[in-house]
Formats: sequence, structure tokens, C-alpha cells
Amino acid sequence: MKLVLLSSVASASVQLQHSDPSSCFLKVAKRSRRVMSLEQNPGAGLGKIEPYDVINKDGFFKLKCIKDALFVHGDKFGDNKHEYQLGDKANVSIVQYKDVVPKEDVQEMTPTVCFNFCRTIPDMGYFGIIYGRECYCEPYFDQMASDSSGCEEVCPGDNTQTCGGKKKSDIFEMHFCNDGASVLAAAAVTSHNVRDAMETLWPKAKKAARGKDELSVDFQAKFGQAGDPDAAALMQVAKVAAGKLLHLAEDVTELSATLKGPIDSAVELSGLDMSAADNAKAVEGKGKGDLTTFVSELLNAKKAQAFTNFKVAKKGDDLVAKLKELTPKAEKLLADLQALYLLSEPMVNPAFMVRSGPCVADEDGCVMSGGFGTVGYARHEACTIEVIGGEVNLEVKEFNTESYFDSITINGKYYSGSINGDIKHATVASGYMDWYSDDIIPDSGFKICGGHSGKAKEGEEEPDRGLQYYPIMYFVDKAQREFPSTCTGTVVGAPIYFKSYHSCAAACDAENQNCVGFSYFPTGPNKPNLCFLFSDFKNAQYYTGCDGGKPKKFLQTSFLQKGNSTLDQPLTEEPTHPVCVAKLSKFVGTTLKPNKKGTCKQCLKELTEAKRCWE
Repeated sequence: MKLVLLSSVASASVQLQHSDPSSCFLKVAKRSRRVMSLEQNPGAGLGKIEPYDVINKDGFFKLKCIKDALFVHGDKFGDNKHEYQLGDKANVSIVQYKDVVPKEDVQEMTPTVCFNFCRTIPDMGYFGIIYGRECYCEPYFDQMASDSSGCEEVCPGDNTQTCGGKKKSDIFEMHFCNDGASVLAAAAVTSHNVRDAMETLWPKAKKAARGKDELSVDFQAKFGQAGDPDAAALMQVAKVAAGKLLHLAEDVTELSATLKGPIDSAVELSGLDMSAADNAKAVEGKGKGDLTTFVSELLNAKKAQAFTNFKVAKKGDDLVAKLKELTPKAEKLLADLQALYLLSEPMVNPAFMVRSGPCVADEDGCVMSGGFGTVGYARHEACTIEVIGGEVNLEVKEFNTESYFDSITINGKYYSGSINGDIKHATVASGYMDWYSDDIIPDSGFKICGGHSGKAKEGEEEPDRGLQYYPIMYFVDKAQREFPSTCTGTVVGAPIYFKSYHSCAAACDAENQNCVGFSYFPTGPNKPNLCFLFSDFKNAQYYTGCDGGKPKKFLQTSFLQKGNSTLDQPLTEEPTHPVCVAKLSKFVGTTLKPNKKGTCKQCLKELTEAKRCWE
């Protein structure tokens, strides 16, 4: 008989039962290929068979499609017993699923169904499936000559997989890492970390959605009564955006609740001390790295040992499968909600804009990891941060991360560890900065400040971004530039909620290629407001009936044109009235006054003077 040494894992068609292939899997798989195929295990499959009691294997992967001599000549007790030829050579027998499992307990065949049977049969290192439905266990396999047919029979229990062919068997290798509890615990920790992020975000998203909706309804009524249908239509856009945000937040809430059950069951079954996992602290220069190894130190030993029992191991496998099914869905839904929330309440300042993830950009020109200054960053956290304005000078205020595993990329270079490490050499940034933390041990995180033209130093401030924006009437009729105004245009992104005037200006700057100005609707300093970014202007309306028809007195000389009294720039403070503004650099030297001939591309289509007040 010809014994076959199997190919390497790299060339095998790998179908892992484990959620996290560890070094254990690689070592055990390598040994089983070399030893099990040569040690023929005399007596394997010949004794009393008691399935579904004690497990001997806890993982499997697919090897190849072959005509298996053991299926043809190695069945001592089943349908092919008259073809049995291994008595004198190896004294082993395959064990067939259909011969052992009562008919009433037979399940529709899949590789997992076959594995769950064969893993409890002593001395078996492999299992095969043929004819689309017949499962058998074997101590080794022996490839014999055959035709060119393949393994194309669809599994009755899973039409996405094959279960052998009409002449050939799909062969799977089994291994025993004795890490079932650790694999389950690792899956639970990963899901728990994602769920934690969901539980942090959805309340904020719901609050923002409801706040935006309420404010939109209020403004829509006011501008409808004021005879400003364009502004009222903008509020409808905000209401729709609020509805989308609320709907997605509710989906995240629902999926988070669905995840809780499997996570709790996994923690209970594996004996994981989740509190210890949550509170583990990083030690400088010592990372845990592999999540399965990390959680193995936090398990209840008695419960971990119970995974040699088939019922316990099977329940654990089912929970791992459930968590592997739900967690990617949760990660995607979380990312979708984070993106929509950032559109509604962008994290932006003159130096940085958070494009994705839970990082925070404050109004002082700094960016921070999630939870900085309170609980510290979360596990499995990821952010993309855009540097605004081309290039900024950096000042690293604080930097404490798990060395080697949690890092930020600046100008293509990775930084991790403490503020005393290489991060101190990061003095300039451009493009994008990427932040990532793994699933294991978080720390306090980072706070990095940035500024242009050397203004990142302590005590030096960036100019307010709103000073670059002029009331739209400045480009139509300067004499009317001090009156409240509204406008419409092609909206960029989503309506922004509860950001200051200067933050709205910074958001427009961050969309420099698309945004030419914005319409801002305040309710007061540090109170809810709405902002709409535009890539062009269509219609505008200005109100000359507020405050007895007198214009607002808020003019100051522009920092852009100091000494030139003809360029007076208002709104150095948070405005108290609606205002439509255009970016000076986009329209300097031009006009936005409506042009009936249609020869002015950037000009307003309609401009209305309202000899009344907007409220």
C-alpha cells in the first residue's frame, strides 16, 4: 500500500473550523500530516464505537479531492466489507456515519456535520465525504489512480460547499489544539469590543438625529411663514438626513442587542473573566500580541477543561460560528453609522478632519484618540485623519499606546509606545494619518496638535476659519452685506448639526475642491444650529425688516485685508441670525449678482429682498 505525505498548509485548500488560526494549529497540522500518515494506527476503527461523547479533535481543514483507497478497500463492517483488504497490511477500518448514527438522528450532510461525528471517534486523523452525502472517518487516506472527474456534488446541508463527487472524496484533516475555550473566548472579546463601540456611538447618533429633526421642523415652520420656500426646502433636506441617521442608529441598537446573548453565553461557557480583559493594562515593551493566547490566561480552568466533552465543544463551536456571522455585520454597520454621524457632526478644525472612526478633533487645532482624557481609547479602534491645508507642524502633547500593536501612521511611518519614543520626531504631517488599536490592551491614547506656518506652539492660535468667508451680499451689493440672509445651492455632504460657525467654515475648508460657501442657521452660542455646505449657489434671500430695518452692527476689518477699509469682514463672533457666506478666495474680483443674460456661470439665479424679518 502506498502511504501519502500531504502537501503544505500553504498549498492546501484551507477551511478552518477555528476563528483564529494560531501557532497551535500550524504545529499540530504539520505534525499530523507527517506522523499520522506514517503511523498507521493498527486497530483504528475496529473497536467499540461510541460517538458524541469525548472529542479527540477540535478543528479541521480541507485538503484535496481524490479517489480514496481506504473508502474502497478499508471498510471492514459496512457496505464494502467484501472489498476489505487492509487486515494484513494495516489492520484498520474506516467508520461510516450512516452505519453508526441512528436514522432518526441523521443530519443533512456538511463538512461540519461529518467533522462533529469523526472528531469523537478515537484514532482518526481525517474524514472524507463522497456522493454528496456519505461521511466516513479514517486514520489516514491513500490516493489511488482515477479519472479526471472532480468533487462537484453539493452538500445537502450547505449548498455553498461540496461533499465529494460520484467517484472521489473530499478529504479533510482534523487536528487537536486543545484551545476550544480560548478560541471561543477570543471570539467573544472581539465581538464584545465591537459591541462596546456600538453602545458608545448609537446614543450620540440618536441624540443628534432627534435634535437635528426637531431643529429642522422649527426652522421649516419659521421660514415657511417668512415666505422663504428655499430655506424651508433646505430644512426638509435636514429632516431626511436626520431620519437616515436615526434609522441607522436604531439598526445598530438592534444588532448590538442581538450580539449580547451569544457574547454572554460564550463568556459563561468558556469561563472568561471579561472584566480582567477589559481592565488589562499595557506594559512598556511587552505586548500580548495573539488574542487567543491573551484570553487563555483569563479562563476558568475547570470550564476550559470541559471542552473535551462533545456537547460542550459543540456548543462552543456553534457560538463561535454565530459570533463570526454577527461580528462582521456589526463592524460594517458600526462603520456606516460612524461615517453618517461624522457627516452630521464632523470632527474638524483648522489642522485636522476625522474622516472615519471615533477620534476627536477639538476647536484648538488638536486631534485625539477616542476616550482621550477619560477612559482612554477602545479596543479595535481605527481612525483616518486628514491633514487640512496641505502640511501642518505637529506638537505631540501626549502619546501612550500599547507598544508594537497600537499605532498611528504619519507620513507613512508607524509610531507606537510612549511619548518618549520615536513619536517625538514626528514634527510635520501631510496627507492622512491612520490610527489603529488591536483587540487586547488599550492605554490612555494620544493628543496631537497641529498648526500652519509654525503656529503649533503653545500660546499661538490659528485664525478663525470663518474670517475667510464673506456674506453673500458682499458679492452682490456691499451696502446690503450686513443684513441676515439665506441661500440655496448644491449641498455638499450632509447638513451639519450643532457645530459653531467657525467649525462649519473649517468643514467647508476641508472640502476645498467642492465647497464654495455655506448657509448657517444659529439659535445662539453653544446651542443647536444647522449648517449647509454648497458647491455652488442658486438662490438667495436677504431680510431688511429685522431690528427696525437697521443692519447688524458687527463689522470689523478683515485680517486678510488689514488697512483696507473697503473689505470689512463681519462675523468674528458666533452669529445670532441666519447668514449665507461665500469663500473670498473663490469669488474675489467677481460678482454673484443675478445675470438675466445667463452669461455669468457662478451668479445667483434669483435674489429676493424680504422687507420683513425671518422670525
